[in-house]
Amino acid sequence: MAKNNVHRMSAPQAEITSTAIVPYDTAFARDVALIANKSFGEGYMNEDRLKEVTGGQGSFYSSVTDGKISGYCFFQYITADLCASKIKLPKETFVQNSSSDGMVCYTKTMAVDESLRGRGVADDLFEACLNKAVSDGLFSAWGSAWRLGNIVPMNRIFLKNGFCVHSEVPYIWYDDKQYKCIVCGGRCKCTGVIYRKLLLS
Repeated sequence: MAKNNVHRMSAPQAEITSTAIVPYDTAFARDVALIANKSFGEGYMNEDRLKEVTGGQGSFYSSVTDGKISGYCFFQYITADLCASKIKLPKETFVQNSSSDGMVCYTKTMAVDESLRGRGVADDLFEACLNKAVSDGLFSAWGSAWRLGNIVPMNRIFLKNGFCVHSEVPYIWYDDKQYKCIVCGGRCKCTGVIYRKLLLS
C-alpha cells in the first residue's frame, strides 16, 4: 500500500545540504516506523512488521538527509497468488495482466518526512526501487495507492514511472484490524487505486 497524507498542513520545508538514497538497513527501523506512522496512522508500521516486509526478496531503499533517515520505499518480490490477493484481483485476471504467473514486484509502501515532501526525495526513492526490480528480472510491477476523495497523492509518481491505472478497490485495507487509518479514525474504509506496469516483455 502506497499512501501519503494530504490532509495535514505541510511542515515548513527544511534546508537540505545533501540527500542520499541508500539500501535499507535494519538500523533504520525505528526511524522508518516513525515516518510511516506519522504519514499513515497509528499501527501502520512497527519494527516487527518491518522485519516481515523486508525479510524476503525485494527492492528496499531509504533516504538519508543531512545524516538523518528522511524516507523509505519498499518493493516486495512476491508470488502472483499473493499479489493478486493483496490487491483483491482474481488470479486469472492478474496473470493475464502480468505476462507471468511467477514472481512479481509489489510496491508495498513509501513515505517521506513531511518537511521534505515536494523536494524530489520520493521520486528518487521510487525510481531506485523500480530500477532494481527491472535489473533483477521481474516481469511486472503492481501497486495500490490511497484515494482521498478526488485526489490520489501517489498518482503522479506512478504515472511518471510508466504505470497505468488498472482498477479501483473499495475497502482494500479494511481487513487489517491493527491499522488505525488517519482519515477514517479506525479501520480503513478508503479506496485503493491499483496500478500496473510491465517491466519485461
